[in-house]
Amino acid sequence: MSRVDNNIVICRCFAHNLSGQIVKNKKNGLLVSQNDSLELSKAILYLYKNKNKAKKFANEGFRTVKNKFSLKKTINEHEKEYLKCLRSWHKKM
Repeated sequence: MSRVDNNIVICRCFAHNLSGQIVKNKKNGLLVSQNDSLELSKAILYLYKNKNKAKKFANEGFRTVKNKFSLKKTINEHEKEYLKCLRSWHKKM
């Protein structure tokens, strides 16, 4: 991941499926192909020239992280997995 000024993140997609779950291309950031320096430089230049779009991506990105990775949600997801494992273990006994 490359960090750009104003809290904008441009993701190089080494695992598109994983990156695509967090960064939605042209919604809350820009996805660029891994090892494509030209595409990365174009993305940086685009955000530099389009400050309003960069600000929108930053706000949307913040919202995405806040919603997907809140402490409460993370605890609930871990608790569900723990209970599922516990039930599975009890069935085996």
